[in-house]
Amino acid sequence: MALSLAQAPSHNIPMATNVFHGNSTRRGFTMRSLMFAGVTCALLSACGGDSAPTQPINDPGTTTVDVFTPGLVFSPAFLTVNVGTTVRWNITGVAHDVTFAGSTAGTPQSIPVTTNAVISRTFNSKGSFPYDCRTHPGMSGSVTVQ
Repeated sequence: MALSLAQAPSHNIPMATNVFHGNSTRRGFTMRSLMFAGVTCALLSACGGDSAPTQPINDPGTTTVDVFTPGLVFSPAFLTVNVGTTVRWNITGVAHDVTFAGSTAGTPQSIPVTTNAVISRTFNSKGSFPYDCRTHPGMSGSVTVQ
């Protein structure tokens, strides 16, 4: 005589139906836990949409590099370029400024608050030139000239 799953003796083995109703604590997880993990992964994946790339651009043949403003980030935020490279800030949508920190020799002139414009600066001196958007705290980047 064969036993059905519901009639199986309980030798400390949870019934299969318990796992699907969120009642199993024996196996260390429940369907609710699995669902929570899935939702959490989906939400974390969705949060990365406006993040700025941190990969430097290192192409010796490049003489012009574009930086875009997709929301509240500079993209790419961090550049490594050669002496003589022109960087173009493509400021669209929301108004931004590009304010260079410090007064190191070769620091380009800051870009005032603007929108829907492409403004260029040529880097003729080696060094590191950090900048931010003072209008949006936390929005920053840097150009390293080698």
